[in-house]
Amino acid sequence: MKFEFKRLFNNPRLLIVLIGFFILFIFPTMISPSNSFSKEHMYQELKNQLIAGENSALDLKDIPEANHTYEAVLRSNKALENILNAYDKNSYSLLIESELEYEQLMKDRILSGTLSGLDIGEQTKRIYQLETFQTQNITRIDSFQSTIPAVNRFLRLIEIIPSTIFLIFIVIIFAYIYTSNKKKGSIDILNILPIKVWKVSFNSIFANSSYVIVSLIVSLAISIGVVTTINTLGNLEYPIFYTSFQNIYTHMPAIEFLMKFFILMLLLTFFISLTIYLVNLFSTNFIFIILIFGVLLAFSDYNMLGSAIPDSIIQYLPVGYFNIQDVLLESNRWQSEHILWSNAVLYFSIASLLLLTIISLIVNKRKKL
Repeated sequence: MKFEFKRLFNNPRLLIVLIGFFILFIFPTMISPSNSFSKEHMYQELKNQLIAGENSALDLKDIPEANHTYEAVLRSNKALENILNAYDKNSYSLLIESELEYEQLMKDRILSGTLSGLDIGEQTKRIYQLETFQTQNITRIDSFQSTIPAVNRFLRLIEIIPSTIFLIFIVIIFAYIYTSNKKKGSIDILNILPIKVWKVSFNSIFANSSYVIVSLIVSLAISIGVVTTINTLGNLEYPIFYTSFQNIYTHMPAIEFLMKFFILMLLLTFFISLTIYLVNLFSTNFIFIILIFGVLLAFSDYNMLGSAIPDSIIQYLPVGYFNIQDVLLESNRWQSEHILWSNAVLYFSIASLLLLTIISLIVNKRKKL
């Protein structure tokens, strides 16, 4: 094990691992939010809606048959005025209360038939979001805000960068480490050491995996520290909204989402390390290894096979779990109810143990790495 760690730390090229992770974490979080939907823009949009509503009320006022619709429009206009008033007073609590009142009125109008063109499901989701912010006393973070807390910036990072980008970077790292070991003769040295060959193999796997995992954790910690210093940490209970497989619109606290994301990322890192080590026992071709994983990650991200893989099979394939965001938010491309976070943790834990066993059997039989 000492030999493995010494070899790793003596290779200056592997500093790219730490630097690479840091760039992947920090760069998207430092990008300023778009100003295309500024507070002033939102305010003007609301004023335009109010003007349109007032004109609609004037058109309906003298039509007896439209009395019910006329009254509904008046209530909606009053709610819009309350929202604008909340903006003028810069009162967050009043704003959420006014928006909630307005969205509930919109839902009532959809159900009563006095308003068309809006989806009742989407309207219910908007109401649920506002009720969550109100009841849990959580400040909503809007995209047009100039200062966005660290928690929300990292949530945005995970949203805009697919987990497969992180995974392909990890694949390249392990492919380079394991293939370069054989090419540089490090394996030949290990083969002559008076240690059981399976122990040498395990030491190599755990040393290299630990190096990458620690680099990932350290770069993440530094990134969080930098972003928190510039902004604030934010609310760890900030809600992440999603629709479950039971078709229930619900939410997950940010701290739970982030913890689950990085736990699964660490398990995937170890799984990738084992898989590449196993492939490297038979092939030291760097490009070949990258292509294999590139195809697998592409299947996961873009579902190239569509519905060709049934639910009964996809739950037993690693590609079903590579897209971590989809696994956490129950929105995988196969619509499989079995691809859940808990199943992913169990899957990669068992798969890693199986890979360790297979590697042990192979190297023991060959009597060399």
